[in-house]
Amino acid sequence: MSEPVIVQADLWHVSVEEAERLVAAIQDEGLEAWRLSVEKQEGFGPPSGAEWVMLWLASTTGAAVISEVVKIAVGWMRERFRREPNSKPKRLLVVLYEGDEGQVSEVIELETADAKPVRRLPQDAFERYTKVRKPSKW
Repeated sequence: MSEPVIVQADLWHVSVEEAERLVAAIQDEGLEAWRLSVEKQEGFGPPSGAEWVMLWLASTTGAAVISEVVKIAVGWMRERFRREPNSKPKRLLVVLYEGDEGQVSEVIELETADAKPVRRLPQDAFERYTKVRKPSKW
C-alpha cells in the first residue's frame, strides 16, 4: 500500500492517546498510518450520540487491506469499551480518497464490547456527502 491510513478521531470523546493507540495497532500490522492532528473548537462538535473515527484510505486500496484495517479498528473499539464500559456506541467511517477529496464508503457501528459490528453503506444526510475534503495537514 503506497498511501498511509489516516486516522481522524472525534476529539470530544476520543483522546489523542486513544487515537495514537489505533495508529500503533495499524502500524503493528506493517501498514503505514498517521493520526490527523485536529484541534477542538469551542462551540463546534459532532453529535453526541456516538464516538466516531474516520479512516482515510486511498481509493486504490484493495478490499483485503481495507478489511484488515477495519478488523484492527473494531478490535480497538472493543478495547475502548472494555476500559470504559459505560461509554457511548462507537462508529467507524471508512473514507476512500483520491487527491484531496474522499467519500464515505462504509460505516461500521459497535454498540458494546461483545456486540457484532454492523457494517453498512452510508445512509443519513451527514454520511451521504458526495465529497469530503481530505485533511490537508498530516
